Amino acid sequence: MKSVHVVLLLVALTKESTLDLVRKNFFVSQNMTWSDAQEYCRMHYEDLSTINTPWDLLKFGRDIRDYLYVEGWVGLNKGSFDPVYTVWSDGSILGLPLWKFGYPSNLMSLHCVSVYNMELIDYNCKKLMPFFCYIWAPPMVLVEMMLTWEEALQYCRTSYTDLISVTTDEDLKSSKSTSMSSKTSRVWTGLRFMDGSWFWVNQDPLGNLTSLPSCPVNPYRCGALKAGQDVWENRDCNEKMNFLCIY
Repeated sequence: MKSVHVVLLLVALTKESTLDLVRKNFFVSQNMTWSDAQEYCRMHYEDLSTINTPWDLLKFGRDIRDYLYVEGWVGLNKGSFDPVYTVWSDGSILGLPLWKFGYPSNLMSLHCVSVYNMELIDYNCKKLMPFFCYIWAPPMVLVEMMLTWEEALQYCRTSYTDLISVTTDEDLKSSKSTSMSSKTSRVWTGLRFMDGSWFWVNQDPLGNLTSLPSCPVNPYRCGALKAGQDVWENRDCNEKMNFLCIY
Protein backbone atom coordinates (compact mmCIF):
# COMPACT_ATOMS: atom_id res chain seq x y z
CA MET A 1 0.00 0.00 0.00
CA LYS A 2 3.02 2.24 0.41
CA SER A 3 3.59 3.02 -3.25
CA VAL A 4 1.61 5.83 -4.81
CA HIS A 5 2.46 4.39 -8.21
CA VAL A 6 0.44 1.25 -7.50
CA VAL A 7 -2.62 3.38 -6.74
CA LEU A 8 -2.19 5.43 -9.90
CA LEU A 9 -1.66 2.34 -12.05
CA LEU A 10 -4.80 0.73 -10.66
CA VAL A 11 -6.80 3.87 -11.39
CA ALA A 12 -5.47 4.03 -14.93
CA LEU A 13 -6.25 0.40 -15.61
CA THR A 14 -9.83 0.76 -14.42
CA LYS A 15 -10.31 3.94 -16.51
CA GLU A 16 -11.30 6.05 -13.57
CA SER A 17 -10.36 9.73 -13.48
CA THR A 18 -8.53 11.26 -10.50
CA LEU A 19 -7.26 14.57 -9.21
CA ASP A 20 -4.28 15.28 -6.96
CA LEU A 21 -3.65 12.82 -4.17
CA VAL A 22 -4.90 13.27 -0.59
CA ARG A 23 -4.39 11.31 2.60
CA LYS A 24 -6.70 8.33 3.06
CA ASN A 25 -6.79 7.32 6.74
CA PHE A 26 -7.20 3.85 8.25
CA PHE A 27 -7.74 2.55 11.77
CA VAL A 28 -5.40 -0.20 13.02
CA SER A 29 -6.78 -2.02 16.07
CA GLN A 30 -3.48 -3.48 17.34
CA ASN A 31 -2.18 -1.93 20.57
CA MET A 32 1.35 -0.58 20.13
CA THR A 33 3.70 2.07 21.46
CA TRP A 34 3.97 5.22 19.36
CA SER A 35 7.30 4.16 17.84
CA ASP A 36 6.04 0.67 16.97
CA ALA A 37 2.88 2.17 15.46
CA GLN A 38 5.01 4.52 13.36
CA GLU A 39 7.13 1.60 12.11
CA TYR A 40 4.00 -0.43 11.31
CA CYS A 41 2.40 2.42 9.35
CA ARG A 42 5.58 3.06 7.39
CA MET A 43 5.83 -0.62 6.51
CA HIS A 44 2.20 -1.26 5.57
CA TYR A 45 0.82 2.18 4.67
CA GLU A 46 2.61 5.53 4.29
CA ASP A 47 2.91 6.88 7.84
CA LEU A 48 0.95 7.68 10.98
CA SER A 49 -1.96 10.01 10.24
CA THR A 50 -1.39 13.75 9.91
CA ILE A 51 -4.20 16.16 10.92
CA ASN A 52 -2.76 19.57 10.17
CA THR A 53 -5.47 21.70 8.52
CA PRO A 54 -9.29 22.04 8.65
CA TRP A 55 -9.40 20.01 5.40
CA ASP A 56 -7.23 17.27 6.98
CA LEU A 57 -9.62 17.20 9.93
CA LEU A 58 -12.69 16.89 7.70
CA LYS A 59 -11.07 14.15 5.62
CA PHE A 60 -9.88 12.27 8.72
CA GLY A 61 -13.38 12.39 10.21
CA ARG A 62 -14.90 11.00 7.01
CA ASP A 63 -12.35 8.21 6.74
CA ILE A 64 -12.57 6.94 10.32
CA ARG A 65 -16.12 7.93 11.25
CA ASP A 66 -16.77 4.48 12.76
CA TYR A 67 -13.82 5.00 15.14
CA LEU A 68 -14.28 8.61 16.27
CA TYR A 69 -14.63 7.45 19.88
CA VAL A 70 -11.66 5.09 19.79
CA GLU A 71 -8.46 6.70 20.97
CA GLY A 72 -5.38 6.05 18.87
CA TRP A 73 -1.93 7.34 18.02
CA VAL A 74 -1.43 9.87 15.22
CA GLY A 75 1.82 11.14 13.76
CA LEU A 76 2.63 14.01 16.13
CA ASN A 77 5.53 13.72 18.58
CA LYS A 78 8.54 15.70 19.78
CA GLY A 79 12.03 15.07 21.12
CA SER A 80 12.64 14.97 24.87
CA PHE A 81 14.43 18.31 24.80
CA ASP A 82 12.17 20.07 22.30
CA PRO A 83 10.12 22.78 24.03
CA VAL A 84 7.08 22.40 21.74
CA TYR A 85 5.66 20.21 18.98
CA THR A 86 6.85 21.38 15.55
CA VAL A 87 6.58 18.55 13.00
CA TRP A 88 4.50 15.49 12.12
CA SER A 89 5.93 12.03 11.55
CA ASP A 90 5.76 12.45 7.75
CA GLY A 91 7.74 15.71 7.89
CA SER A 92 4.76 18.07 7.62
CA ILE A 93 5.37 21.29 9.56
CA LEU A 94 2.87 21.65 12.40
CA GLY A 95 0.01 23.99 11.50
CA LEU A 96 -2.85 24.66 13.90
CA PRO A 97 -3.24 21.53 16.06
CA LEU A 98 -6.70 20.94 17.50
CA TRP A 99 -5.81 20.08 21.08
CA LYS A 100 -8.39 18.93 23.59
CA PHE A 101 -9.02 21.65 26.17
CA GLY A 102 -6.19 21.65 28.73
CA TYR A 103 -3.71 19.87 26.45
CA PRO A 104 -0.83 19.42 25.87
CA SER A 105 -0.73 18.69 29.58
CA ASN A 106 2.97 18.00 30.16
CA LEU A 107 5.51 19.06 27.55
CA MET A 108 8.40 17.86 29.74
CA SER A 109 7.45 14.17 30.00
CA LEU A 110 4.67 13.44 27.47
CA HIS A 111 6.04 13.52 23.93
CA CYS A 112 3.57 11.61 21.73
CA VAL A 113 0.04 12.43 20.64
CA SER A 114 -3.22 10.53 20.19
CA VAL A 115 -6.59 11.58 18.81
CA TYR A 116 -10.01 11.03 20.40
CA ASN A 117 -13.22 12.50 19.00
CA MET A 118 -11.17 14.71 16.65
CA GLU A 119 -9.12 16.27 19.48
CA LEU A 120 -5.42 15.78 20.25
CA ILE A 121 -4.10 14.49 23.60
CA ASP A 122 -0.47 14.07 24.70
CA TYR A 123 0.75 10.80 26.26
CA ASN A 124 3.81 8.86 27.30
CA CYS A 125 5.13 7.33 24.06
CA LYS A 126 5.37 3.88 25.68
CA LYS A 127 1.60 3.67 26.24
CA LEU A 128 -0.05 0.88 24.25
CA MET A 129 -3.02 1.88 22.11
CA PRO A 130 -4.47 1.47 18.58
CA PHE A 131 -3.44 3.95 15.91
CA PHE A 132 -4.30 5.61 12.60
CA CYS A 133 -2.27 5.34 9.39
CA TYR A 134 -2.67 6.91 5.97
CA ILE A 135 -1.87 6.27 2.33
CA TRP A 136 -1.93 8.69 -0.61
CA ALA A 137 -5.03 8.32 -2.79
CA PRO A 138 -7.15 10.42 -5.16
CA PRO A 139 -9.83 12.46 -3.31
CA MET A 140 -12.54 11.02 -5.53
CA VAL A 141 -12.88 8.99 -8.71
CA LEU A 142 -15.22 9.08 -11.67
CA VAL A 143 -16.60 5.61 -12.34
CA GLU A 144 -17.59 5.30 -15.98
CA MET A 145 -20.28 2.68 -15.46
CA MET A 146 -23.99 3.07 -16.18
CA LEU A 147 -25.72 2.36 -12.87
CA THR A 148 -28.83 3.46 -11.00
CA TRP A 149 -28.35 5.51 -7.85
CA GLU A 150 -28.73 2.48 -5.56
CA GLU A 151 -26.36 0.42 -7.70
CA ALA A 152 -23.83 3.27 -7.67
CA LEU A 153 -24.11 3.54 -3.89
CA GLN A 154 -23.45 -0.18 -3.49
CA TYR A 155 -20.52 -0.07 -5.91
CA CYS A 156 -18.85 2.86 -4.11
CA ARG A 157 -19.29 1.26 -0.70
CA THR A 158 -17.89 -2.03 -1.94
CA SER A 159 -14.98 -0.75 -4.03
CA TYR A 160 -14.18 2.58 -2.36
CA THR A 161 -15.75 4.37 0.62
CA ASP A 162 -19.06 5.95 -0.45
CA LEU A 163 -20.76 8.15 -3.01
CA ILE A 164 -19.33 11.65 -2.77
CA SER A 165 -20.58 14.41 -0.52
CA VAL A 166 -19.95 18.06 -1.39
CA THR A 167 -19.77 20.19 1.73
CA THR A 168 -16.80 22.48 1.05
CA ASP A 169 -15.58 24.64 -1.82
CA GLU A 170 -12.69 22.19 -2.22
CA ASP A 171 -15.18 19.31 -2.59
CA LEU A 172 -17.07 21.26 -5.25
CA LYS A 173 -13.90 22.09 -7.16
CA SER A 174 -12.84 18.43 -7.11
CA SER A 175 -16.30 17.23 -8.17
CA LYS A 176 -16.43 19.59 -11.14
CA SER A 177 -12.94 18.70 -12.32
CA THR A 178 -13.30 14.95 -11.84
CA SER A 179 -16.69 14.78 -13.58
CA MET A 180 -15.58 16.68 -16.69
CA SER A 181 -14.64 13.47 -18.52
CA SER A 182 -17.93 11.73 -17.69
CA LYS A 183 -19.55 9.74 -20.49
CA THR A 184 -22.92 11.01 -19.23
CA SER A 185 -24.07 14.62 -18.93
CA ARG A 186 -24.73 14.12 -15.21
CA VAL A 187 -23.15 12.04 -12.46
CA TRP A 188 -24.67 10.52 -9.35
CA THR A 189 -23.63 11.93 -5.97
CA GLY A 190 -24.45 10.92 -2.41
CA LEU A 191 -27.49 13.23 -2.20
CA ARG A 192 -30.76 11.51 -1.31
CA PHE A 193 -34.24 12.74 -0.36
CA MET A 194 -36.08 10.75 2.30
CA ASP A 195 -38.42 11.46 5.22
CA GLY A 196 -38.94 15.06 4.13
CA SER A 197 -35.36 16.22 3.68
CA TRP A 198 -32.23 15.98 1.56
CA PHE A 199 -29.13 14.44 3.12
CA TRP A 200 -25.71 13.02 2.26
CA VAL A 201 -25.64 9.26 2.59
CA ASN A 202 -22.23 9.34 4.30
CA GLN A 203 -23.80 11.43 7.10
CA ASP A 204 -21.85 14.62 6.36
CA PRO A 205 -23.79 17.82 7.18
CA LEU A 206 -25.81 18.99 4.18
CA GLY A 207 -24.15 22.41 3.96
CA ASN A 208 -25.30 25.17 1.59
CA LEU A 209 -23.56 24.28 -1.67
CA THR A 210 -26.55 22.45 -3.15
CA SER A 211 -29.92 23.78 -4.30
CA LEU A 212 -32.66 21.23 -4.91
CA PRO A 213 -36.48 21.20 -4.63
CA SER A 214 -37.63 20.99 -1.03
CA CYS A 215 -40.26 18.35 -1.83
CA PRO A 216 -39.39 16.43 -5.02
CA VAL A 217 -41.91 13.99 -6.44
CA ASN A 218 -41.11 10.30 -6.38
CA PRO A 219 -38.93 8.87 -7.99
CA TYR A 220 -36.98 12.11 -8.60
CA ARG A 221 -35.35 11.94 -5.19
CA CYS A 222 -31.69 11.30 -5.96
CA GLY A 223 -29.16 14.09 -6.41
CA ALA A 224 -26.97 14.41 -9.49
CA LEU A 225 -24.35 16.94 -10.53
CA LYS A 226 -24.09 18.24 -14.09
CA ALA A 227 -20.74 17.02 -15.35
CA GLY A 228 -18.05 19.69 -15.05
CA GLN A 229 -20.47 22.23 -13.55
CA ASP A 230 -21.84 23.26 -10.16
CA VAL A 231 -25.44 22.65 -11.23
CA TRP A 232 -27.47 20.24 -9.10
CA GLU A 233 -30.52 18.29 -10.23
CA ASN A 234 -32.95 15.89 -8.63
CA ARG A 235 -33.20 12.89 -10.93
CA ASP A 236 -35.13 9.63 -11.20
CA CYS A 237 -33.24 7.24 -8.92
CA ASN A 238 -33.64 4.48 -11.51
CA GLU A 239 -31.86 6.48 -14.21
CA LYS A 240 -28.46 5.07 -15.14
CA MET A 241 -25.40 7.30 -15.31
CA ASN A 242 -21.73 7.59 -14.30
CA PHE A 243 -21.00 8.48 -10.68
CA LEU A 244 -18.40 9.84 -8.26
CA CYS A 245 -17.00 7.84 -5.35
CA ILE A 246 -14.94 8.99 -2.37
CA TYR A 247 -11.68 7.11 -1.97
